[in-house]
Amino acid sequence: LRWARLVADGWLDPVAVRPDRATNFVESEDFVLRGVDADVAEELSAAEIVVAAVKGVKVARPACSVIVATPPGRQAGEAPTVAPSPGGTVELILVHSEPDLVPDQGATAVWQPSDSSLTARWNAGARAGRGELLAFLSADSVADPGWLDAAVAAYRTRFETGAVGGKALGDDGTVEHAGLVLGPDRVPYRVYQGEDAAAAHVERPRIMPAVTADGMIVPRRWFVELGGFDESFDADLAGADLCLRLRARGHPILYTPWAVLTSSPRADAGQRARF
Repeated sequence: LRWARLVADGWLDPVAVRPDRATNFVESEDFVLRGVDADVAEELSAAEIVVAAVKGVKVARPACSVIVATPPGRQAGEAPTVAPSPGGTVELILVHSEPDLVPDQGATAVWQPSDSSLTARWNAGARAGRGELLAFLSADSVADPGWLDAAVAAYRTRFETGAVGGKALGDDGTVEHAGLVLGPDRVPYRVYQGEDAAAAHVERPRIMPAVTADGMIVPRRWFVELGGFDESFDADLAGADLCLRLRARGHPILYTPWAVLTSSPRADAGQRARF
């Protein structure tokens, strides 16, 4: 096909180029070609494509998409206030199961069936996100002011960072989770759960085997390439699974104690049955 030569000539992204027989246009990230049947477009040379193409309008993309998902069985509450991340803007995506929900101005609402899992809701929100980074929150978690700033700043400290997770506190102010580690049986569990949130070992940023999905930020391009969260897992296992796949590609997983949120516990301290 001519598309193979077109890609070899370096004009268009081979992933983004797609003939659309329904609407008769061809598009890539930079060019839009309209009014040409798909079978005709396949016969055009690279030079003819470029002559016929019209430079697309560049649309500003947000630096980060914050995806807030209402857990199954819960009603959507008030949307969190999220400050712009360093160096760019933020878009807020609310994933819910209420057909009549009208999102706050500036937010995007994504509807999901009431029986969809939390990880399925995060994946649905990610598909709607346009940011360079994706940040995931459960609607029953409360992010401290500066949570996103701290997480994004940690992400930018290392080359090729895979994901960043912060420190989650329980209702009593102790640690709910500060990253995940793998036990001898290769099962992930939360480190420092139930401990003093101000302890020196909790307050030290570090590379971790994994972090939980709730409060995680991850580059959108790698999240998409890896297929997102495994929807058969809960939040902790889904986060650990994604982190392991990122690490297999050589991307480190970071924990930062300065990205703080308060999280409703989904597992008892010292218990691993949920994992």
